[in-house]
Amino acid sequence: MAAPFPSLIPAPCGGLLWGAAYPLHLLLVAAPGLSSDGQLREVFQERRSCLGGRASIWYLTPELVADLALGSPGEEAVAAADPAVIAWLELRFGGIQRPSSFTPQELDTLAPALPPQVQRAWG
Repeated sequence: MAAPFPSLIPAPCGGLLWGAAYPLHLLLVAAPGLSSDGQLREVFQERRSCLGGRASIWYLTPELVADLALGSPGEEAVAAADPAVIAWLELRFGGIQRPSSFTPQELDTLAPALPPQVQRAWG
C-alpha cells in the first residue's frame, strides 16, 4: 500500500520536509504583531539551526506584503511549508491564515532574512 502523502517526510526537531511541489501557508498579522518582541526571530533561529536550509519558513516585511499585494497595508507575514507551524504562530500572535501561491525558491529570493532584531532599552 502506498503512503497517503508520498512527498511528506518527517524532519528532525519536529516539523515536516516536503517534496518539490507543496503548498505554502501564510499568516498575516498587523505589524508589529509578529516582530515586536523578538520571539518570532527566536523561532526562526531555532528552526534554521536545527533544520538548516530545509527549515521552510520565511518572514515577509510589511513593505514586501504591500509590494506583493498579499494583505492590508501595515501587515507583516510568515510563510511556512508546515501548516502546524502556521497554526501555532496564529495561536501565539493572532492574525489570519491564507494559502500562498509562492514556491520556496521564490521566497528564498524575496524573503531570506530573519525577522528584525528587537532593540532592547536596557542594553
